[in-house]
Amino acid sequence: MDRIVGMREAKTQLSSLVTAALAGDDVVLSRSGVSVARIVPLESPQEQSIFGIAAGKIPDMTDAQWEESDRALTAQFGR
Repeated sequence: MDRIVGMREAKTQLSSLVTAALAGDDVVLSRSGVSVARIVPLESPQEQSIFGIAAGKIPDMTDAQWEESDRALTAQFGR
């Protein structure tokens, strides 16, 4: 659904226009009856991994593997 809105109305209705754009409406801003801009939603940002640069490089480990890893670290560095 195209929704053409004048600049004066857009100033007072910005929040609802953004909501309409997010819902899929085609929101066009006009000045003196001439279409000049469009309000469109941004693409969703990719989820940021908590592992940062190691994302996808740390394999899932079983409890037994974690225990073995702890034993190896304790043997190497002590407690």
